[in-house]
Amino acid sequence: MTPTMCTPPHKLGKVSMMRTDIEAFRDIVDGDIGFTMLFNASGKPAMSVPLHWSGEGLPVGVQFAAPFGDEATLFRLV
Repeated sequence: MTPTMCTPPHKLGKVSMMRTDIEAFRDIVDGDIGFTMLFNASGKPAMSVPLHWSGEGLPVGVQFAAPFGDEATLFRLV
C-alpha cells in the first residue's frame, strides 16, 4: 500500500496538455508519479482507490499493489 501521488492533488487545469511550457508540465507530472511509475514499469498489478478528500474538496487516493499476476487479490479488496 502506497499513496497514489507524491503531492496533494492539483486543482483542475494545473496539469493541462494545453500548457505551452513543456518543462513546467513535465516537472509537475514527474513530481506526482513516483509511486505509480514503479508498478507501471514492472508490470505488477496495482490499483488506486479514493481514501478521503483534501481540505479543498479534491480526492486523495491510496494505491494497493499485488505480486505479479495476482490481480485477483486486488479485485477482492474492492
